[in-house]
Order: sequence, then structure tokens, then C-alpha cells
Amino acid sequence: MEDYLRHLIDPQALKLRESTCSVLADALVATGAVLWTFGLAEQPRRAIAVAIQMGGETARGAVTLLRDNNRYGAAALVRQIVEIEYLLYLFAQDTDEPLRWASSDLKAVREQYQPARMRERSGGQFRTEEYSSHCQVGGHPRYTGAYVLPEHIRLGPFSDEAVFAAGWVDLAQHLARVWRWIGQILSKYDLLEVGLANSSLARAYESITAWLREDFCAPLLNESEALLLKQAASMPPA
Repeated sequence: MEDYLRHLIDPQALKLRESTCSVLADALVATGAVLWTFGLAEQPRRAIAVAIQMGGETARGAVTLLRDNNRYGAAALVRQIVEIEYLLYLFAQDTDEPLRWASSDLKAVREQYQPARMRERSGGQFRTEEYSSHCQVGGHPRYTGAYVLPEHIRLGPFSDEAVFAAGWVDLAQHLARVWRWIGQILSKYDLLEVGLANSSLARAYESITAWLREDFCAPLLNESEALLLKQAASMPPA
């Protein structure tokens, strides 16, 4: 944990995380737009394009909020990205899924596309505990989420700087996972040659590879962030 916190606030790492998140968000927006523009009349491409566009707009919003040091606001969007991640995973596994999702009424959405149901359908691909930690910060208002608010953390290891920096790691890791499923989707549905989809994928993968290679905190997010949340939430109110 001490190593994590020390590397977390490294200025070069902070610049790399912000750049990585920005590149991945912009690539999502571009890929979704291309698939929509060149596949308007086709399913399942329309559904895939919409899901990716939703991911891109949400990611771009999270980047903007984090740049403004609004981690609480960004946390709500990151939780939404986690849900988009679940959906894209289902698309990558079953070619009937995009049309099923696009055709769902409210009852079907509740039965098949609620976060808990998508995790169940993924066969253990996603951890309930991870989603729960996102809900504690970016879900319904809960006192435990106060630790990401400005000036709510005491000086020392739980500084505002460290907490805000962790937000960039959180976003980058989820966007990297989103792009994992998008890569599989573009291949599975023969979409790599649509517009700039292939070049956007290559740009995203290049950015992810550099981040994973150069940022000490990149592979440690889930465990370290959970520990940070646990310890910060257990501190009595100032």
C-alpha cells in the first residue's frame, strides 16, 4: 500500500494516466461514430455502435470531471462504464446479444440487463465486490463516498492528491477492459474494416500497452483501491 501511494502521486504517472484515459475515450467516440455512420440500417451493428457510443460519451465526461478534480462526479460515470463493460462482454460472447438488447422492453431490461443479472450471465467474469465498491462511491449517496470529496481526507497517506490520482487509475483500468471486449467484438462481427475502426483499435491498444508498461499502479488498482476505500471509510469524521 505504501508503494502504491508513493507511485500514485508521481507527476509523470499522473500525466500518463490522463493521456491514456483521453486517448481511450476519444477512440471510443470515434469507433462508435464510424460504426453508426457506416452501418445505420444493419443489426447487430446498430446496437454495437450505440453501446460503444454510450461508452465513449461516458468516458469523455469522466475525463472532463477528473480534470476538474471532481472525483465524486466522475465516480458516478465510472460506475456506468463498468455496466457498459458488462454489456460489451455479453456482445463479445454471443452474436444474438446485440439484437436482444436493442429489442428489449423495460421488463426484459430488468430481467436480463441489470448489473447483477449481467454479472450472473457472465459466468463469474466480473466480481460483485468490485461493483459494490463503485456503488459505495458513485452510486446512491452514501457517507462512505465522502472520502473522494475535496478536503475530506486527513493529511498524510490519504491526501486529496492520492485520492484524486486513484480516480485516473480506476478510469484507465476500466477503459482498458472495455477495449478488450471491443477488440473481440470488432473481430467477431467482421467490423475491423469499417471506416477507421481498425486504426482506432490499434491506437487504443498502443496506449494501453504503454500505460501498463510504465505505470506501477496500473495492475494494482482493484486491490489497492479497495483497501484505500476500506481504510478511508473506517476513519471517524473530522
